[in-house]
Amino acid sequence: MKVQFFVCYFLTLSLTSCAIVTKQPSAIESGRLAKLSKQSKLRLEEQEKKRINSIVKIDKYSFRQKNTKTYDMPKPRTEEAVYAEVLRSYQSRDLERIEFFTEQFNRFYPKSVYSDNAVYLVGQLNLAMGFPSEALRYFEKVIQDYPTANKRVAAIFGKGVAYRKLQLFNYAEKVFRQVKAEYPGSSEFFKVDLEMKLLQVERGA
Repeated sequence: MKVQFFVCYFLTLSLTSCAIVTKQPSAIESGRLAKLSKQSKLRLEEQEKKRINSIVKIDKYSFRQKNTKTYDMPKPRTEEAVYAEVLRSYQSRDLERIEFFTEQFNRFYPKSVYSDNAVYLVGQLNLAMGFPSEALRYFEKVIQDYPTANKRVAAIFGKGVAYRKLQLFNYAEKVFRQVKAEYPGSSEFFKVDLEMKLLQVERGA
């Protein structure tokens, strides 16, 4: 009876000791794991940055040379008439046409109040047609070239959507939080909640 008692007591002590050792890894091991986790996170961020730079780098020459088709300009050629062609192209979902007329519009009327709208519409149509990389370039152009224009917040929001579609989830989240912080009350402000839900679903997929 005593032998059984001591055997049970010894086994209990052994199991308890094992549990304690298992639950409490050494400080060296914890530090090593933390370092590896940090290095992995930094490496992932660096990869994302390189991918972002390759996407958003805007070559103005390539923008000018991109269009392969040409279209007849309206006669008489006025600011309103050319911008109407931009709108018509957007409504008909014609990417080549809208890119052509937007390029012509900004060439002849670079100081027009509609310039940012035209560039934004090209980005929005690219996004709708499934070309988020191209959309991102146009949204970035609106943000950089028209910092005080009325389409800035829409371009920032569109940039977040493009990031989400490109699975650059950390960048998308940062952009959506920027919209929430800087543009309260805007229509984009109220769209962020849905985008954040989509972001969480896609991130977890």
